[in-house]
Amino acid sequence: MSIEANKASYRRFFEEITNKQQLDRIGECMADNMVEHTPGLSSGAAGVRRDFEAFLRAFPDMHTTIDDLTAEGDKVASRYHWTGTHHGEFNGIAPTGKQVTVMGHDLWRMRDGKCVEHWNSEDNLGLLQQLGVVPV
Repeated sequence: MSIEANKASYRRFFEEITNKQQLDRIGECMADNMVEHTPGLSSGAAGVRRDFEAFLRAFPDMHTTIDDLTAEGDKVASRYHWTGTHHGEFNGIAPTGKQVTVMGHDLWRMRDGKCVEHWNSEDNLGLLQQLGVVPV
């Protein structure tokens, strides 16, 4: 697949799956045997779906914006942020009703238009501070 096709798959994941919550389409962007390198996240398309279902229960209005996107060879990398309102339990934290904005970075290794390896880093400390669980 071309670099542009890989970038399009990445964009589709956030625009269609994350923002429009069309979770049935995860398999279009994530390989069934995708390897997740981020602690606490699940591997494979089915694991990604389970993770997103849990996350969207906590932040049902989640919206992701890609701030920068680049690709080279079989890799796609981005800087993004997401926003959401904490309306459901999140990792044992009762709903606070607070709105949050979280910055993150992603790296996908692609094969045949799908992510086969994923690395992610998000500002989890900032998220916990915005929820009022950790002091600023």
